[in-house]
Amino acid sequence: MKSPFLLALVISCSAISCEDKIGQQIQAIFTKNMDLEKETATKMEELIQFRNKINVQGRALTEDEISLVEEMDAAEKRWQDWGKAFHARDLIHVEEKDREAFLEEQHQLYADLKILHSDIEGMLSSPF
Repeated sequence: MKSPFLLALVISCSAISCEDKIGQQIQAIFTKNMDLEKETATKMEELIQFRNKINVQGRALTEDEISLVEEMDAAEKRWQDWGKAFHARDLIHVEEKDREAFLEEQHQLYADLKILHSDIEGMLSSPF
C-alpha cells in the first residue's frame, strides 16, 4: 500500500529535479520517516496483540492493567493520527514556495514518530 506512495515520491522528485538542496533533504527525511514507520508498525502490532491479551483474561482487570490498556489505546490513536498526517500530502502537491514548510513538517513528523516508537518500546519492555 505504501510502495506506490514511495514510488510516486521518487518519480516526483525526479520530475522536479531533486538536484536542489531542499529536494534532497525532503527525500532523505521522507525515507527516514518511511523506514521508521515500518519499524513502528511492527511494534504497534505487538502492542495491540499484548493489549488484546490483557483484555481477554476472563476476569476483572486490575487498576494497573486498566491504566496500561488506556495508555496503549492512546498510543494507537497517536499512531493513527501520525499516519494520517504523514500521508496527507506528498511532494507532488507541494508548490515550490511551500517546500521548506513541507520539509519542516517532515522533520516534525519524524520527531513525533521517534517519540511514539520509544513510548511503544517502553510499554512492551516493562508494561507494569
